[in-house]
Amino acid sequence: CGQTGGNLTETFENITMVIRERIRLEGKIDSMTAEGRTQGMVLTLMPLFLGLAFYWIEPELIKLLGVRIRP
Repeated sequence: CGQTGGNLTETFENITMVIRERIRLEGKIDSMTAEGRTQGMVLTLMPLFLGLAFYWIEPELIKLLGVRIRP
């Protein structure tokens, strides 16, 4: 009779190593993309904050945005 299967301990060690490597790589990817995500958030929120700042400084300027100018 031939032997089937393999060394179960070695198989589990390999699976554990692969899982740990995946977790390590996911952490590395997260850290490498964090700066880009932060920049995206800042650029997305900047117009809102600038609009609020302009409204706080000079509300009449912001009110002009809703006025239609006729030629």
